[in-house]
Amino acid sequence: MSELESQYVKKGFWVNLSHGPIMGQTITTDAQTGAIVVALLAVITSLGMTHLWHLLTFFHHQLRANGKPRDGLFRHQQALLRTLPGPSSMVADSVKLWYAWRGVSDGALGRSLIQIGTALFFVAASLVASTFSSLIVDNTNLEVLVQSPHCGSLNRSLESDNEVTAYLGPVFSAADDYAPDCYRNGSLPSRCGIFSRPKIDFKTEEVPCPFDAKMCNSSAISLDSGIIDVNDAFGFNFGQSDRLRYRKKTTCSILPLDGYKVISDVSEETGIPETLRIAFYYGGLDIDPPRNYSWATRMSPNQQVEWNAPFTKVSVTSYANREAPFQPMPELQRDDGDVTILFVMNAAEYLEPVDDPLFGGHEAAVVNTTAGQKMRYFPDHAHSAIGCFMQLDGLPPSTANANILPGASPVQLAVLELLAQYGNLGSMIAVDSFITTRQAIGGASIRSLPKDQWVKELQYWEAWSWTVQQIALSDHAIGVSERSPLLRKEAVAVPENGYSQLCGLQKMRKQGGFRYVFNINFFAMVFTIVMASVFVITDLTLLRFLSFLLKYKRSLGPRLDRWIHDGIFQLERRAHEAQGHGAWKNLEEEIPVTRDKCLLEDLTTDTVPYDKFSSPFSPMHKTHTGSSKEQKKVPRQVLRTKATWKSDETLGDDAPTFIQAIPKM
Repeated sequence: MSELESQYVKKGFWVNLSHGPIMGQTITTDAQTGAIVVALLAVITSLGMTHLWHLLTFFHHQLRANGKPRDGLFRHQQALLRTLPGPSSMVADSVKLWYAWRGVSDGALGRSLIQIGTALFFVAASLVASTFSSLIVDNTNLEVLVQSPHCGSLNRSLESDNEVTAYLGPVFSAADDYAPDCYRNGSLPSRCGIFSRPKIDFKTEEVPCPFDAKMCNSSAISLDSGIIDVNDAFGFNFGQSDRLRYRKKTTCSILPLDGYKVISDVSEETGIPETLRIAFYYGGLDIDPPRNYSWATRMSPNQQVEWNAPFTKVSVTSYANREAPFQPMPELQRDDGDVTILFVMNAAEYLEPVDDPLFGGHEAAVVNTTAGQKMRYFPDHAHSAIGCFMQLDGLPPSTANANILPGASPVQLAVLELLAQYGNLGSMIAVDSFITTRQAIGGASIRSLPKDQWVKELQYWEAWSWTVQQIALSDHAIGVSERSPLLRKEAVAVPENGYSQLCGLQKMRKQGGFRYVFNINFFAMVFTIVMASVFVITDLTLLRFLSFLLKYKRSLGPRLDRWIHDGIFQLERRAHEAQGHGAWKNLEEEIPVTRDKCLLEDLTTDTVPYDKFSSPFSPMHKTHTGSSKEQKKVPRQVLRTKATWKSDETLGDDAPTFIQAIPKM
């Protein structure tokens, strides 16, 4: 089977109800639009995280700005916070501050680690946010909604079997390929990613005989799906009110042959010498004329050579809720489910003895081969029979109609009718392939088989039956005519009522990729954009808002003033004023300017302690120019106080330090 074609994928907004009405909001778009959204979300996420970091840095600065005397490391950290560095710059500069202030400020390492740890944590959070934003847009193994102008199922009122065969032929062929590879444990090949759920699980276990005990020639095997949700199992996009649940359980056992299998010579009747008639008496057939046997066939001496495959089978079924030609014998009758007899014909040739109860082969014979005479083993029984009992619990699809289910919605009735139609057409009865045939090494030759091969065969037939329903239900949304172009227009039922609603409620998988389609989680995209916008707008308007609050809460004033005066422009203004450069205004704004147009000299790299009574650089000394030559002539004792800076070693560093720390207050 090939994956869903892009032309049948619904583009635009839809809600994947299996993920909820909020988180399931999805936009399916083309590859070009998806790539643009990916790029925009990356930019928006980065922008939002940048401004969020600015806000965190601002609040961290404000929590520390309490106006108490602090040491130089604290002042440098406040100045660093005020510059709003990125997280990586925060880490690097905090390490520099620790290294410069080690041994001078108390607890320099611990105080620096707080900022370093905060920045590293934010870096990790940014990576998580980036990963989250990348998950908003998905382009691999997508779950998409089917939208096709050809929506429609097989017309159930068809009188001609040719139309049914024209459609079911390709369906059965697709099931033959899909079931063996996709209904197994372990990792599945990529081609199994077609349906919303690749397979419908069922449990295999030994159970008591479903018929009279004498009718079970082996242990009985149960194939139980458990309670399945039709919505999840078949990929429908139903709301809670339209969901359906039911259970399918099939129990099978090998039937005894002694007393029920009769072989008679019909050479005279057929005119062919040594022709045998094999008849099975597990019940009768109510046909014209009536038969007292379940099934019969003829076999000539060279019949095994005439068979085209090592294994073939036919079946008869008795239904619990409707009439059928087959009427099982009392020991096989059940009124709570359907009874099916599978007749298996075995023409295999084994290279080794086989102990399986259905496919067993111990009849040894020497045969001529291209490699000479070889020992081969032939089937113990050329014909065998399996009895199966199938139950549907919950909402049996085979009984679905408005009279029996008066509370069912049109969508529910449509689903049940489709399950009934394709459940019968694609049941274990219809499968004519054998998983055992895959082990053939040439013609009908098989090396050997395990003791439980018949159980594996039952599992394959059950998987095949589920696969047919998966294919047929998805074909309704795409259109059965797309599966079989040979169908006449009259063979496709026009969707109406619940069937028309089903046309837009089928989900399937598509591998995606940059050449095909993208799924965008609408809620996550909107959430990301809104949160990023909140961070950006808050960061850009916070100071204005807080300035407005100052009119009503004056206690915020000192902290905001410290934020402004810790800014790089205010720090530079204060440095120039300390060296007597220029007269300044706008001292309470983020950016101060000189009162008049003037030239400012470079700031000296020497330390200049400020003393408003004796410092040669105080405003009282108007004639001082602050040139480097004049500053170097200042006596060294003038440049040192109890809290002064190192001038010989560190004044050229990024973070100059005190010779002696200021006593803590």
